[in-house]
Amino acid sequence: MGSKKIGRPKAPSFVPNIIRTKILQYRRRYKTTSWNAWTRLTKTKGFKLLVEEFYKHKDNKNYHINRLLNNPEVQNKWYRNNIIKDREGIMRLVKTSPKDYLRYKK
Repeated sequence: MGSKKIGRPKAPSFVPNIIRTKILQYRRRYKTTSWNAWTRLTKTKGFKLLVEEFYKHKDNKNYHINRLLNNPEVQNKWYRNNIIKDREGIMRLVKTSPKDYLRYKK
């Protein structure tokens, strides 16, 4: 018989792929790291639409949407769990190489 996968089902890949694409665009446009491009993306108007699309089939979705939109700690955790976790395809381009890290003088 076929193997049955056990555990949590994968999240819809449409929204993470759009976010990865936008991170790549912001990295190139603003010449910054992936993390800074992510924080810039979370402050745009279109981010709310992406979050609503991601949580559209969840119970208590307003709670999840408001947390992700307003809490930077939750945004960082979501980025690590949903964007950084998958290292296939376009994701290899999203990670900033250590030689391109920005070092700010104090």
